[in-house]
Amino acid sequence: MKYHQQEIIQIIDLAFQGCRADEALQTKLHITDRDQINRLQSLLKEPDTLLALEILFNGIYPQCQTVEVSSSPLLQAADKYPLEYLGLSARTRGALSKLTAYGELRTVADLLRLSDGQIARIRGIGANSKSMEEIRSKRMKFIQDYNDGLIR
Repeated sequence: MKYHQQEIIQIIDLAFQGCRADEALQTKLHITDRDQINRLQSLLKEPDTLLALEILFNGIYPQCQTVEVSSSPLLQAADKYPLEYLGLSARTRGALSKLTAYGELRTVADLLRLSDGQIARIRGIGANSKSMEEIRSKRMKFIQDYNDGLIR
């Protein structure tokens, strides 16, 4: 199952509940009062921060292969762009076209939903290949363009 923002909020709440109960941890993190804990907790729950955490959590620790498009504005926007929009090389496109384990990749959102580990397992790509670097680069460029307001 994919990490959704609501689950991330629960993780944040649990982490800060533990922080409130552990004075040694507060000292280690240089937290001086409960108001500071509350401010940090609120900051992590802001929509832009939650979106970034959702992308990070699912990129590093994916729980499933598919995500509902409605789960984030980024994925909603990315679902409107065919995979060809990224301008991937013929070699990389060919490797991705053979993908069957995670379903057919048709849109940029389909590619964003996959973790680096899932992509690296695709025959013809691999973890440290030029194709993998190209995919990482193109995904980051798309996300940056979205964050800069160039993609809607």
